[in-house]
Amino acid sequence: GQDAACDVVAQAVAAFKAGVNDPGRPLSVLLFAGPTGVGKTALARSLARFCFGQGEKADRLVRLDLSEYGTPGAAGRLLGETDDEPPEWIRRVREQPFCVLLLDEVEKASPRVFDVLLGLLDEGRLTDRLGRLTNFTSAFVVMTTNLGATAKVPPGFGEAPPPSWEKEVMGFFRPELYNRIDRVVTFAPLSRQTLLAITCKELSDLALREGLVRARLKLSWDDAVVEHLARAGFDPLFGARPLQRAIEREVVAPLARILAAHPELTRKGVRLSVKAGEGISIRVEDAPPPETRRC
Repeated sequence: GQDAACDVVAQAVAAFKAGVNDPGRPLSVLLFAGPTGVGKTALARSLARFCFGQGEKADRLVRLDLSEYGTPGAAGRLLGETDDEPPEWIRRVREQPFCVLLLDEVEKASPRVFDVLLGLLDEGRLTDRLGRLTNFTSAFVVMTTNLGATAKVPPGFGEAPPPSWEKEVMGFFRPELYNRIDRVVTFAPLSRQTLLAITCKELSDLALREGLVRARLKLSWDDAVVEHLARAGFDPLFGARPLQRAIEREVVAPLARILAAHPELTRKGVRLSVKAGEGISIRVEDAPPPETRRC
């Protein structure tokens, strides 16, 4: 549901693959701006998996929640509180420079943290208090922000046009920091059709979880299940995140009780359906469906 945002990220990937990106800077510096729960972190995770997810260390997403660095002394904590070892996130970048550095909720960081990040965003260089250099020129730097998610536009879902995220970003960040951002990538509120597609994806991912795969249980469902879960997981304030909680509550928890009570179940079909007034019903069938339903 975020085609425009995906197009911008695809352009950054194409420049990297073609070798025409600036070698003296990070591969790209992107600011993902939009309401909560609409896929900003998910797109950063997909970028890391697509570009760098085939090596020995498949997890190439280095994530920092900058809301934890908004207090006095935050800049020092960001670079490490001891002189012996750098913090975990810097160690990971040094061990594997080809990665995606995700700076979540960047607007909540201390102004001193912004000062530290200037060199990283501009020249891909970060120097700690002992003068040790960390190179970020082989990393995508992705920042996320909710700036602009005002009460006038319900965040998360809806058809209303989004606010001017770039204007909000320009008004908040100092010019020297804003000028180091390659693109402000805007994320729109999710439509109902997108919510249904996300529900299908979550169910498909559930069908591949270890407990079901190990027992060779085939999970299937119909459109009524998708509609029911989409309604149960709808929240105009929190975007798609309540959907995951609805699936855990209405599908995963009851399914877990069945599997725990019957560990002998194997090579069966597990059918999800909706009973009027009762929510999701789970039925174990002797003959599994020929193929798990994919949306």
